[in-house]
Amino acid sequence: MTDTRRRGLTLVEVMIVCTIGIILLLPIINFLIMTQKSAYKGLDRLETLAKARIVLEKAQRDLKNFCFNDTTGMTVASTAAAFSAVFPVFPAGNTGPVYTGDENPVNLVTYTFDRAKKTLVRSLKIHPRLAGGFSAQPETLATNVGQFSIERRVILGQNFYDIRILILPSTPYVKNAPTELRTSVRSEYESRLERHPNFITNRRSVIDLPPP
Repeated sequence: MTDTRRRGLTLVEVMIVCTIGIILLLPIINFLIMTQKSAYKGLDRLETLAKARIVLEKAQRDLKNFCFNDTTGMTVASTAAAFSAVFPVFPAGNTGPVYTGDENPVNLVTYTFDRAKKTLVRSLKIHPRLAGGFSAQPETLATNVGQFSIERRVILGQNFYDIRILILPSTPYVKNAPTELRTSVRSEYESRLERHPNFITNRRSVIDLPPP
């Protein structure tokens, strides 16, 4: 009678096979982890870049419509808790008189950066004569904001307004790689006033803002 019994694997042999398998799989696992991290980094960078661009475009549009007279202009306040910039703007991109008469109704824009909450909020106070159909609810422009500022800078006698926005990443993979954008903009009202001072007849009128 033929003996058909076969010798099985010993525990040592099983451990050797498992160890070799793990060694062979480690590079593949590491590659998959690195690929996942790279994907998260790419998506997070795109997200932070998109947020920063939206803020810059909104602030640029407001500052281009920024208007002022001898007494009313931009009010900037910066503390350890928050940064805020308040300034009047012509509605709908107008840089000249909207109504006939001595008063030119304008809206009031406020940018508030809360350092603790890391949020940037834009508020719009609409003039009563311009309020028809427009919403004045505060708008959260961005979250995970690391820094935001608007600074006035004078170059060759002309006013420029520097905007800086820093967006922090939302994933831990890119926590040390925030997205920062900067730009400068001029008020179209001020630019036209410098070129054609006699064409803007209400440049010294009282800006008619509603009471707080």
